[in-house]
Amino acid sequence: MGPLLLMVSGGSDSVALLQMIPQLAPNTPVRVLHVNHMIRGAAADADAAFVRGLCAQLGVDCVVRCVDVPAIIARDGGNLEAVARRERYAIANRELDAFCHELGVDPAQGRLVLAHTASDRAEGFFMRSIIGGGAEALLGMREHNERARTWRPLLHNTREELQDYLREHGVRVDGQLWREDASNQDTERFRAFVRHEVIGRAKAFNPQLEHNLDRNLEILADESALLDQLTQDALARLAVWDKDGTLLLDIPQLLELPLALQRRALYTAIHALLPQGERLDGFHIDRLLTGCGTSGFAADLPCGIHAGEEYGKLALTMPSTRGAGQGVERYPSERPLPCPTEFGTVDARLLNPGSTEDAALIARLRELPRNRAIVDADLVDAAGGLQLGTPLEGERMQPLGMGGHSRKLTDLMQDARIPQRKRAVWPVLRAGADVVWLPGVCVSESFKCTPQTKRHLMVAFDFEDPAPWGREIG
Repeated sequence: MGPLLLMVSGGSDSVALLQMIPQLAPNTPVRVLHVNHMIRGAAADADAAFVRGLCAQLGVDCVVRCVDVPAIIARDGGNLEAVARRERYAIANRELDAFCHELGVDPAQGRLVLAHTASDRAEGFFMRSIIGGGAEALLGMREHNERARTWRPLLHNTREELQDYLREHGVRVDGQLWREDASNQDTERFRAFVRHEVIGRAKAFNPQLEHNLDRNLEILADESALLDQLTQDALARLAVWDKDGTLLLDIPQLLELPLALQRRALYTAIHALLPQGERLDGFHIDRLLTGCGTSGFAADLPCGIHAGEEYGKLALTMPSTRGAGQGVERYPSERPLPCPTEFGTVDARLLNPGSTEDAALIARLRELPRNRAIVDADLVDAAGGLQLGTPLEGERMQPLGMGGHSRKLTDLMQDARIPQRKRAVWPVLRAGADVVWLPGVCVSESFKCTPQTKRHLMVAFDFEDPAPWGREIG
């Protein structure tokens, strides 16, 4: 096992974890992280002092970090607990990386060790049962999560059991075995309400409620792991990553799956885009399943993710991958060829009629695939030479075969089934002010080759194929 960063708040669960870790992971490098969220004033400072004192007695390296959560909420808005959790885990991941680098260990081998218990698991189950979140959310925490680099070794112990352990074996700091957060008794807060009013009363009927629920959730988790594998197999068939980071799901294949796998595939796909720690509610999945088979369907999801139907695909995009004005950079109007673009490389070369291969291309220039075209090089040079850019607002061209009539580039791209999110940054080859070629769509009547053409210029747009589902994001 790699280096361990223990997240210790000072409460009974994390204090028990700290004192039990030598038995849970012997001979393993350990460091403690305490995060002061600056929410509870002097009480929070006292928590930090308690953790420092305990670590000093136990001979464990301790790092204390502060983050002003109230200031962040005042600036950006947000839920107090959600923002505190996000900031805490961001700090924890940075500290774990630093700890691993100090020891010369691959950060992927490090683990954040969390003190969640069967009691936390039961609280989470009832909270999500009340507010919703889908079957996967009900399972809640797992003991091991490699993607998040977390380990919860006390997940099958109750809070009461850990407090009994500390009363018998715990180390005291200024007479205290652990710190109490007064807000945990405030039943106006949702978690405290569930802890005391829901679980507290239910345990009067069955004192083993937390253990029973933990055992049942483990069984469900094992069954869920099987569904996870079936889901990954399905996504490998129906999902790909576009070059701009958009995740594309084949809608007909998705809707052919059993309903349970449809839900799970969508849940898994969207979670691949969500920042770590963010959650998805079940009603989002239901909304997508109801609407994704409808042409033009669109829906907004948490964290700015947008879902939209694109010619039989469900496109899941982050804000930074959506068209002009949404963070996509347009490249300049003049760039040398070959040139990479948002979706592939554009290139051009003069053909040699003395070459058998090039002569064959010229002979069948009307039969070339959509990502190739041959134009009259002399006409291009006379107009000012090739320039690579992106579509201008309202820009038009005269498509080959339309008798000199012009059409808007946006309309031509729509007819060619180019998704709307790509149109603002789609490459355009011009000569002077005139469009020569809209790659993958059409060539201009004004630059077509005729029997009188002396020099033939082949232009090419090498599309980059979408990446398979299993690739690493970014």
